[in-house]
Amino acid sequence: MRNANHIILCLKKVSILFSGFLLCIFVIYGCSSTKPQLSVSQFLFNYEGEEYRIRSISSSDVVNDFNELIGKTFVAADIDQDRYIDQIVMGEISLSEAQKIYDYGLTMLSKEKKLRASAPEVNQYLQENSEFDYEIKTFRPVNADPFNQFRIIDKHSLSQEVTILVDQQADGTLDEVLTGSMPLPEGQSLYSEILKTGMQSGKLKKTDSKILVSD
Repeated sequence: MRNANHIILCLKKVSILFSGFLLCIFVIYGCSSTKPQLSVSQFLFNYEGEEYRIRSISSSDVVNDFNELIGKTFVAADIDQDRYIDQIVMGEISLSEAQKIYDYGLTMLSKEKKLRASAPEVNQYLQENSEFDYEIKTFRPVNADPFNQFRIIDKHSLSQEVTILVDQQADGTLDEVLTGSMPLPEGQSLYSEILKTGMQSGKLKKTDSKILVSD
């Protein structure tokens, strides 16, 4: 099985608190009576004539580490720092379009050797066969409903192609293809099968119409 790696910017770290930064923290993770020490790294880049920022937020509370992609009209989050956009925090943009911009920015960072990788433990359900690895991740933002990501890794393609689909309501119905070439109906069929197997094994649980990875 392939474990996802955290992608963290290795720019000069600055301990900083300001209103825009705190807003993003509240939206994704909520408030805490004891604020952990935070550090921020940023990378500016241009994509198709527009300026964007990738901001990496690190905390003494490791659970709160995440990356943001920031445009003029939106903020998107890579909650588990695995190179894939998980959530549009503010503004109007599709996950797939945000992912294209994020991929470009990360490529620029990689060329400048400003990425650092680590291998965290991730709450996920994994299943495999001779051709594919399947992974369901449940995300539980504090101020939003939980949602699932479904990943399909083609073990026989030279690049181990990854298809990622999103179940925004965690209700068993996929809403969007984040990346990859698999059509949504085909992904839905596989997702339904993996959900069924996961619930039978007790690794996935259905609660109030939502199907989530067990804690």
